[in-house]
Amino acid sequence: MRYGFDSPELKKGRRLLNTSQLVKDLQHRLSSLLKDKEFAKARQDRAAQKTGIIEDALIAHNMAVSEELMYLDPSSIIGEVKENYIDEFRNRMNVYMKKNGTGNQGYDNYIAIVSEYLAFVVREPLHPPEVRHLESDSPKDSGHRKYCAWKSRHMKDSLSLCRFCNCLPWPAVSGENYD
Repeated sequence: MRYGFDSPELKKGRRLLNTSQLVKDLQHRLSSLLKDKEFAKARQDRAAQKTGIIEDALIAHNMAVSEELMYLDPSSIIGEVKENYIDEFRNRMNVYMKKNGTGNQGYDNYIAIVSEYLAFVVREPLHPPEVRHLESDSPKDSGHRKYCAWKSRHMKDSLSLCRFCNCLPWPAVSGENYD
């Protein structure tokens, strides 16, 4: 059983959304995309492409996570999420996709759905290890501790999605953002 955000501080004066309801919403949005034959074919074609280590890792990761989401029993999810966190995430994701998206609105929506599921339902890193551990001396993930070199670089960016990722920044303290 996996849990969403359910800490007591979330319950202080904020509208909360049951995480199982969020799963149902994400499943509905994903299902609607997958019913679009053009999108479904593009998703399968993209999964079959070999474009490079990072891109291949991201594509395989998104495919696996979307399959997990589609077959998840929403009633097995316990927890609540602040609705304003979801709204902020979606707003940041929209801006991010306008700047860095694939150019295919359906595929960008697909990435947004997968990312929202990772951030608020299963609380897993937004990127797979192949992307998070590009630095040669980065620490390896262990148990519930996951690290990301990108987070320490981009966490302070005004529209960064890093604040929603459960990874620990590495190096632990970074005073600057850079690309």
